[in-house]
Amino acid sequence: GTLTFSAPILFRHLTFSEAKKQPISEINLQIALDGLDMTMSQFIDLCILLGCDYLEPIRGIGPKSALKLMREHGSLGAVVEHLRAKAATKRAAAIESDSEDDPPAATSDVEKPDDGSEDEAAPGPSSKAKSSPKSKGKKKAKGRGGGINVPEDWPWERAKELFEKPDVTPADEIELEWKAPDIEGLVEFLVKDKGFNEERVRAGAAKLQKSMNTKQQGRLEGFFVVRQKDKSKAPPSPTKSSKPKAKTETKAKGVKRKTEAGEKSSGSSPKKVKKK
Repeated sequence: GTLTFSAPILFRHLTFSEAKKQPISEINLQIALDGLDMTMSQFIDLCILLGCDYLEPIRGIGPKSALKLMREHGSLGAVVEHLRAKAATKRAAAIESDSEDDPPAATSDVEKPDDGSEDEAAPGPSSKAKSSPKSKGKKKAKGRGGGINVPEDWPWERAKELFEKPDVTPADEIELEWKAPDIEGLVEFLVKDKGFNEERVRAGAAKLQKSMNTKQQGRLEGFFVVRQKDKSKAPPSPTKSSKPKAKTETKAKGVKRKTEAGEKSSGSSPKKVKKK
């Protein structure tokens, strides 16, 4: 709907979070019109045919069929006229086929024969053949609602007028001045006219009024709570003194083994001490 109000450029996915990983796309109105080979009026007609907020959507029309109808007929008025004429022709053909398939009305002579032979006759294949036209008629009756049907009350002209001439005040005629919010005026408009919840409206107005009283804009730290880490809950980290102990213990064990081996060797073969 943004481009139908003659916005020159539309950005999509601009407010998406980084978690969605959607690239920001730019749509240029003039490039779109050149690519579709349409005027601005035809582009609005195409968008209304695809569905807008002001009208009930037409079931059975998608992007491909809408573009095809616009290329064939040139305007939304001609498309609506074509669809309604086509739907009327289908309805007339369905009614005519139903009337041809209906069996003729039974007369009193057939219902009550003089000889009574039909009452005594057993039901045969002829009775099945008589009931078959009714089933055909039911199948055709199911297909009456098929096709594309434009709603009877579908004021597309009024919707197009809202796009081409929106009821807005030009920006150069507006002077914005921040004042205290009119809470009762908000309640009158949002609650009584638009049906919003009064409690939520008053709560939102109270927040707005409170923010108006602050003289300066809130800092970034106001959105977060900074907390220091609790050192008592932190897991014990290995100290430097514990590692050398393990090394000294291994060294002590190695020295002890060497001394034991030396004592054994000295006991078996004592060395001679030379005297000077």
